[in-house]
Amino acid sequence: PSVVTEAVAEVPVEVEARIRPAEVRVGQQAVLIVRVLTPGPVTQAILHEPLVDGADLLPLGEDWDRTLRRRVDYQIYERRYAVFPQRSGRLAIAPIVFEGWRQGVSEEGYKPTQVRESSEALALDVLPAVDPPPGVNWLPARELSLKEPGPSPYQVRVGQPLERNITVRASGVPAADLPALMPSSPRELDAQHARPRLWDERTPDGVIGTRRETIRLTSAEPGRFQLPAVAVGWWNTDTDRWETARLPGRELIVLPTAEAPPETPPLFEPPDTPDGWSETDSTQPLNAGAMGTDQPRIRDEPEADQSGTTSGFWVWTTGL
Repeated sequence: PSVVTEAVAEVPVEVEARIRPAEVRVGQQAVLIVRVLTPGPVTQAILHEPLVDGADLLPLGEDWDRTLRRRVDYQIYERRYAVFPQRSGRLAIAPIVFEGWRQGVSEEGYKPTQVRESSEALALDVLPAVDPPPGVNWLPARELSLKEPGPSPYQVRVGQPLERNITVRASGVPAADLPALMPSSPRELDAQHARPRLWDERTPDGVIGTRRETIRLTSAEPGRFQLPAVAVGWWNTDTDRWETARLPGRELIVLPTAEAPPETPPLFEPPDTPDGWSETDSTQPLNAGAMGTDQPRIRDEPEADQSGTTSGFWVWTTGL
């Protein structure tokens, strides 16, 4: 068991909370940081979830550290959240409560005492969303990028499918909030959209959302087709202005179906019967008198008789 000195046992547990930035717009990410500083062992510790009315919370992870304050060695437990306010105004964050048990000091000596501490209440100023340009949805982010790997131009053959993989990645935006990418295709092409892949990367500075769309294109006729550009408008929260991420248009070349090479005729016609004789040959042994001066019919492919039968050989030599 840990030895707890009387001085350390009387030092209270501290709970700190802060949020940054202090002012955001609707849907813009803010990061809430909660820290619990304990000067000694605490058992059955519970850090309650923040209570935030009018915002979505996404846990970002936890961490441990140590620090020296007022000549006391504190153990630090830290937890972070991404906060996404859903309405403008002043967003109130209630005090965050920590509970546990630690060794206290009494007249009888050390005994377990309950700890219940809380942070100060916080507030977040939320500005309204900015009116977007025509055809653009409100999408606040710190960074946003579009990518499409593959050669340019694309080249396939008739009937061969082409898979386009288009990825949008944004810092400060959950994957579920990223827009669907539905680029149009020439009407001559058959376009099929697969189910998108969504995933979030959670870092101490916030969430990074990724959405990947897969479009399969097929053509029944050869030709050259122009795939239009892809664009996503978004609000840059660092510069407070609208920006557009773009992928340039690409060309798709569809080649005719590759022709199969001509078949090379066999050197010999394949045998029609198991023993290699043609259908006009008799299955009975040849009669020497019936042959006369006619040439005997022989196998199309001269090879050794694998059946082990020798009667045909002696009849042939006798007739000759």
